[in-house]
Amino acid sequence: MNNDTIEHPVLKQLADAGTIQHATAVALGENWSLMFKIGKAEKVLSTINGGQPRVWRHLDSLVRYLSSIGIVHFGVDAGHYAPDNTRKRPDKAAVLKQAHEAAAHNKWFRQEVKKAIATADADPDGGIPWEEVRGDMERWIKDLESH
Repeated sequence: MNNDTIEHPVLKQLADAGTIQHATAVALGENWSLMFKIGKAEKVLSTINGGQPRVWRHLDSLVRYLSSIGIVHFGVDAGHYAPDNTRKRPDKAAVLKQAHEAAAHNKWFRQEVKKAIATADADPDGGIPWEEVRGDMERWIKDLESH
């Protein structure tokens, strides 16, 4: 472990003992990390295995973490905050248009099925007999197999 970092288990013990003087949420691009003042030293919360700074995507998640270890007052250093503005929300108008088109297609399809059923019921012939269809299929299959 780096002398400038601290891992969660040790941080939890120090928080329980009341030895953390100050906590600061520090912006790292679009993410957030935590720095703690303990005595004369400043420590960055690190991941358990990697020794890399632990980061949060959203500040509210970081607040929940601090609250879970009993820290409710902290500072914020947003000097290096740089949100990724290339990501965009899906266009709600396009999503709604697609939903309306799907609903209209569904309605049309159901109407077509109802018409087909009504036409079949009204057909005095009753359509093509199964035996005739089956015979045609067997002939087509034999014809395909012979080629």
